[in-house]
Amino acid sequence: MPEPHTAPDIPLAQAGPISDEALRQIQIIGAQLQSGSNITEAEVLLLVQCSGPIAEECLKRRQAMRVVHDCTGDLSNVTFLEDRRDV
Repeated sequence: MPEPHTAPDIPLAQAGPISDEALRQIQIIGAQLQSGSNITEAEVLLLVQCSGPIAEECLKRRQAMRVVHDCTGDLSNVTFLEDRRDV
């Protein structure tokens, strides 16, 4: 199969943010797999399509937490704004 051609000034399509509902569904599918249950082809596709972006986000968050930890030395002394959003 030939490689798709893309002009350098036209970016490739990208998926948008993964919703909380999709993350919950992925969590359920993962638990089903770990317990030895069968999953559908659609569930496999959901896992495949979302695994890259989820891993990328996790890695970026870990990197950010390492920077915060390196700056403070003690994460228990850090207040994250998102944690205070509903206060």
